[in-house]
Amino acid sequence: MNGDILVTIILLSYNAERYIIEALQSIKMQNHPKIELIIIDDCSQDNTVNLEKEWLKDNGNIFTNTKLIAQSKNYGTVANSNLGLKYSNGNYINFLAADDILTVNSVEDCLNACIKNQWEIAVGEAEWVQDDGKSPAIHKEDIEKKNKFYAESAQKQYKHLLKDNDIICSPAAFYKMSFLKKYQGFDEAYTLIEDYPFWLKITANGDHINHFDHVVVKYRQSITSATNPEKAVQIYNARITKDSKKIFYRQRMWGLLKNGQIKIVVRNIRKYFIRDLVIMLGNSSKKKLCYALTRFE
Repeated sequence: MNGDILVTIILLSYNAERYIIEALQSIKMQNHPKIELIIIDDCSQDNTVNLEKEWLKDNGNIFTNTKLIAQSKNYGTVANSNLGLKYSNGNYINFLAADDILTVNSVEDCLNACIKNQWEIAVGEAEWVQDDGKSPAIHKEDIEKKNKFYAESAQKQYKHLLKDNDIICSPAAFYKMSFLKKYQGFDEAYTLIEDYPFWLKITANGDHINHFDHVVVKYRQSITSATNPEKAVQIYNARITKDSKKIFYRQRMWGLLKNGQIKIVVRNIRKYFIRDLVIMLGNSSKKKLCYALTRFE
């Protein structure tokens, strides 16, 4: 029975005192009987870790196993994801950001889908919500384009991903542990972006990304979220820009050139030149020159 299979949920937190309890409660409410909970906190400066400790005191006994690691310095998403994998005993892995919320029975649903279809990786759907975790957030997607992507071969998925990572909903991904071990986890050449390099790597190697057409997570556009359009002052996240630029030059550019996508290569070179320049000049939306430069992306 699938109920005998251990699933590890790796919860990644950083300055998430406003959201952490809601995330933890969404894990607690899962109906799968064998769940291991591993929490990796990335040196939060607020009350996140204390809240996690207190919650585990009250609720830790409902899990097969629990572990809380509070980092002494900020390592970033990629290193913390790999650290979580190091301590995982589960046959399947589910990552959750501390400001996101698992939907009811999502772990069991993902597990059943993977076993039924013999998938080593499945990407579900997300419900985009505002900071309150309930109100719908604005999110536009091309359904036809998405369905076409998931129906394609790994080779064609790779060619699409070389151009853009505009379809895969990474917070809704569910992995078989042996699959992650096959690729030695995530690439620590990057700090904050663990998913895009991984998608490129596995599809280039011929592994197909499967789609589970079911909402498995509520993705919160929190005040601190990288996808929140209401963020002010800083134009670009410098650390994400650094990772994104590195992905382009390490994993995308030569593949794009090989496929004759010269315009996309030139556009990306220009984009990262402008972003580096804006960051060097202060990266502030209040500075007219910085704001003006963004128009040339």
